[in-house]
Amino acid sequence: MGEEDGGHSVHEFTILLDEEQDMDLLDYLETQEHPEEVLRSLVNLGRTVQLAATFSTSQEVLSGLFSTLDTRIDRLIDTMEEFQGKTKNASVIGAMGEDIAANQFRTRFHAAGDSFEIISNEGHEMDITGSMNISSDLGPHLEEVRLEIKQYTKPVPSGEVQKFWDDLEEGAASYGMMVSMKTPITGKPHFSLESRGGKLALFIANENHQQERHLVAWELLRHIVKSDLVAGHVGSGVSHQVQTLLEQLGQELELLNSAQTNLGAITRTGQALLNDASKHAGELYATHAKVAQAIEQFKRRMKYLIQGTSEAYREAANKALEWNESTLVDIMELMGEKNKPLVSALQVDIKQLESCTTMNIGESAVSFHSTSNDEVVLKILPMAAALKLEIYADLSSLELSELWEAKEKKGITTVQLSSTAKNSGTLPLNDVRKVVELLTSENSGDSTNG
Repeated sequence: MGEEDGGHSVHEFTILLDEEQDMDLLDYLETQEHPEEVLRSLVNLGRTVQLAATFSTSQEVLSGLFSTLDTRIDRLIDTMEEFQGKTKNASVIGAMGEDIAANQFRTRFHAAGDSFEIISNEGHEMDITGSMNISSDLGPHLEEVRLEIKQYTKPVPSGEVQKFWDDLEEGAASYGMMVSMKTPITGKPHFSLESRGGKLALFIANENHQQERHLVAWELLRHIVKSDLVAGHVGSGVSHQVQTLLEQLGQELELLNSAQTNLGAITRTGQALLNDASKHAGELYATHAKVAQAIEQFKRRMKYLIQGTSEAYREAANKALEWNESTLVDIMELMGEKNKPLVSALQVDIKQLESCTTMNIGESAVSFHSTSNDEVVLKILPMAAALKLEIYADLSSLELSELWEAKEKKGITTVQLSSTAKNSGTLPLNDVRKVVELLTSENSGDSTNG
């Protein structure tokens, strides 16, 4: 039943707890000053466990969340990987991985208010700083998360893991994420959560660029940060609830390890059975009973921890993929093979500008028109090895960097983005973002009125 409470819609549910089955939970709630708030936090934590469980079936689940993109997008990835093999330049390869990851994060979480900035050119810093926009009953909150992106052709060595921890512990951020785009991380599974010195870190290893496990991990981290925020622990370490969750997940893994050990015992007993069936039959049945009990315990505990699924997140992921498969692919085809990496770097800006203008993909250019008078506000034109941007707006109010080498004539500002640049750090992509923000603010009112 929904009610209004201070401007928020409140839904009331009744939860029945059994004194025997839920004894530990009842004892814990009785020690709390506000058990209702604590219970709500624990229910939200159950939601995060469901996301963590997503990784247990790896390829199957992720294939359902992120369907394979159009073959033309695959060709783009193949081209970038071919280029990676030819350059043999670690800084260039690393920059490519950072650009790919940053664009994937922006595309998926821009609508949630999250932002991502590449900072790898700054000394003693990780590759990307993420700003997580969290809304709760306490109000809006921005949480800084540091991300380290690895684009290796071999497993990420343990020395890089230790360096990641050192950088995280020295910095101000309470949360961090190490993402390997194509190879395993030494000593880590495909996904792991670890806490050290009041800092929480996630380690994610993809097998290729299409798996995007790091996007699911970011969604999981959003729930963890929100839980810590409600518990009053953001910025000062991991909350008791999250720490309890990590311990419970560790206990469940121990149960599975025990089950695996018992399965090995079944195999050995079965082999011995061939020699002496009457002697070992009892051992076989006893071991089988242990396995069945361990699996049943695991199922009961996970059923208690996991709460529901995330249909809203699936819908948002599908919408993003639909846009990539239609609009983005058409723009890449128009701009040409050499300019596809540039289009990929600009896709968040293109999508943002499209939301407040009328976009037209013509035979020779992509143009954005005001919804009030149909006048052109920006054009993107393909060149042999560059993209040319024509901007029909006054940019005098913007503070642009030295990389912004533009020409102005008759009120039209023209700038070229070269596809032969060594890495994105030599391109004025941040300046382009400022221009898009200006055009968005100038045209958002027109879009609303229209």
